[in-house]
Amino acid sequence: AAWLGGGPFLRALGVQFVVWGVVDLILALSGERDRRRARLRGEEGDPVATERDRRRLVRLLWINVALDVLYLAVGTGLIVAGPDRVWAGHGVGVLVQGGFLLIFDAGHARAMRAPIPAD
Repeated sequence: AAWLGGGPFLRALGVQFVVWGVVDLILALSGERDRRRARLRGEEGDPVATERDRRRLVRLLWINVALDVLYLAVGTGLIVAGPDRVWAGHGVGVLVQGGFLLIFDAGHARAMRAPIPAD
């Protein structure tokens, strides 16, 4: 709605929300594809495969935490150095998404740091 009906700031903010939503959708579909492939390989419920996937995911989440901090810096830069409200709208959109991702990725990584019990 912001993309379609607002002024320059809200339109830019709305564009960011749509773009990040599409990225999130692609990531979710990729995860579902990987889950199906694991099931077809007979790895669903296999403790060794599950632990391997947990370690891989935790590593990926910590890499994402570093990227999330970069998103926050970029968003701040767009707001501070941008020449107009369009840039500020994009900056706020990046800050909202980057802030959420930082909390989500770090929390998820911390929650998954312990190995999954084999039983």
